Amino acid sequence: MDSYRQLPAYHQRRSPIKELQLSASSRHAGQKTYVFRGYVKCTGDHAYVAVCLTLNLVTEGVSKKEALDKLMALCEAYLKDAIADGGIDTWVPRRAPAKLYAEYALGRFLLFLHLLHRPFMVFSEARLIPQHA
Repeated sequence: MDSYRQLPAYHQRRSPIKELQLSASSRHAGQKTYVFRGYVKCTGDHAYVAVCLTLNLVTEGVSKKEALDKLMALCEAYLKDAIADGGIDTWVPRRAPAKLYAEYALGRFLLFLHLLHRPFMVFSEARLIPQHA
């Protein structure tokens, strides 16, 4: 008997959180593509934390949606300030500590195995960011 086991079809399709591979044709003059990654996790009863690993930003909320909405608003404000400052390459990316990356990787792994007992959601979003104000 072969020790290799075929994975079910739902494990073989591409995950929506798969790393985004962007071709050079997707770049526009004066803009650069950044991929923002992060996660939202439950920390207790009606308490959620959202983390953007690319910008090292964290927010809290009473639901996953609220925590994620606050994080997206905070990311937008951070990016606007960085662009207005004229130093987008200085401020983006601003990497989170390794501990948060480890938590993200463990969460993705446990999601894949369906072993998480608390809500955990990961996100990955590509954005074109203007390089100058």
